Amino acid sequence: TLSRQQGVEHSLLRAASLQCLSAMIWFMKEHSYIFADFDEMVQSVLENYRMDGTAGGNDVNFCGATTTRLRSARDSSALTREERESPEVWSHICVQKLVELAKESTTMRRILDPMFSYFDMKKQWAPRHGLALLVLSDMSYPEKSSGNEQLILTTVIRHLDHKNILHCPQTKSDIIQTATSLARQLRSRGVSPELAVAGDLCRHLRKTLEAMESASVAELSLNESLQNFLEGCLVEVVRGVKDVRPLYDMMAITLENLPSIPAVARATIGSSLILCHIISLTSVSSDAPMQVFPEALLQQILRSMVHPDADTRVGAHHIFSAVIVRGPSHQRGDSEYLFATKKCQSRSPSVFSSATALLEKLRREKECLGSDKPGHMMHDDGKERNTHEEDNKHVWARKSPAYFSKLVFSFVDRWATLASSAEETKIVLLTEDQTNQLLSAFWIQANQTDNTPFNYEAIGHSYSLTVLSSRLKNSSNSNNIQFFQLPLSLRSIALTPSGRICIMKFMITCFRIRIMKFTRLICNFSRRPAPFLPTVYFFLSNEYAGFCWKSLSYC
Repeated sequence: TLSRQQGVEHSLLRAASLQCLSAMIWFMKEHSYIFADFDEMVQSVLENYRMDGTAGGNDVNFCGATTTRLRSARDSSALTREERESPEVWSHICVQKLVELAKESTTMRRILDPMFSYFDMKKQWAPRHGLALLVLSDMSYPEKSSGNEQLILTTVIRHLDHKNILHCPQTKSDIIQTATSLARQLRSRGVSPELAVAGDLCRHLRKTLEAMESASVAELSLNESLQNFLEGCLVEVVRGVKDVRPLYDMMAITLENLPSIPAVARATIGSSLILCHIISLTSVSSDAPMQVFPEALLQQILRSMVHPDADTRVGAHHIFSAVIVRGPSHQRGDSEYLFATKKCQSRSPSVFSSATALLEKLRREKECLGSDKPGHMMHDDGKERNTHEEDNKHVWARKSPAYFSKLVFSFVDRWATLASSAEETKIVLLTEDQTNQLLSAFWIQANQTDNTPFNYEAIGHSYSLTVLSSRLKNSSNSNNIQFFQLPLSLRSIALTPSGRICIMKFMITCFRIRIMKFTRLICNFSRRPAPFLPTVYFFLSNEYAGFCWKSLSYC
């Protein structure tokens, strides 16, 4: 109570009270004992941790990195008169002794619980003006490493599930920003965060993406802001991970339990997709480079590619592309785009969407010729149809398989300036067995009756990457025949009389011609040195949409 007296005239009284509290904390450390009023002791220390609203420990620069002015450990027996009369100095000594008290993880959690409750109650999580980042930074940076730095970050992330802030997106955003700064500080010291942190962030990212599916206009803005902060924190965490292979194992476990509910499945795929892109953009020069595609993850991706929801199947192909192609980020130039293999679907117009539009135009012309309506009435019908399409534009944007393309597009644009020490794009190689599994899976997917143009775009993109990866590993012509089996088999499907509608056969034909042409081209280019092949493919990624335009005349 004495330590919480307000006013300058009570400064000496607060300093003396905090001096007594520091002695009590020392006693608890020496005798491994926790007083019953420990929570009130911690809150009294925090009340005096900074005076006059000034932050004494850290300067946070949100445009870039966090600059930390670390305060050296104070010796209570060597303080000056001014320091002995300062409540802030004694509160800092108390926090210093609390860190010394936390010899094990259980004790550290016992210390952090009342701190987090105080931050929640007093709204102190805001990084710019709050107390949380200042205190937690000083606890994470003692002169002698306590080994609890990782635990502090993990506990902060798990506090997002606390009932006090469960339905408060703004407080969650503040906590995530604080965690981002802590993760950046850990990385600057060479301390790797726990992989559980990345798992928790992906879980919250999945919840945010799921909430955005049915959010109102007001909630949508808060959820988008929360998503951006989660991505930023995940970037800092992944940057500190030296071996990314456990992250792929974590994704495999997540996809193994992929739910059948479309909205939840899309959100799960979306969070894993963002993590894949973060790994690709930040961890190309990993201490343990990945030479072969992760087997466990591939099996779960193959299962996701045959999910009942068509949107989810497209997302699985995006994940495959993000894992197999790893490279640094570049600013967009006149002749290249950032990460062209992952953005070609969102940057270039969909071939099959254009084909559908062409068929719609032909249908309208046929109606005009065979109808008794005057021309101006047909024109009015067209205007009405266009108005209806415009009204439903936002619904299509959120519920169509293009959702994942837009998700990737927005993420890569936001993080286009990520620094990477790698100088060239790397393509992960596939084993012969993995290649055969993928080709068989593409055949199964191409025969699904609920496929959309986006599904065929995604299958064709994954097929192209599979061919390229296999040719990089084995440039001989002995395995070429397996790549031509898929387009030749699809030809027989398109020509065989069946119950399929004409537009489906038309899409299969366009898809078949596209991958046939690409396979022929990539096999011809395979005689070039291997380092040139990724560049050739990126050029083709922007151009092979034109192949299908030519194919339309053949159909």
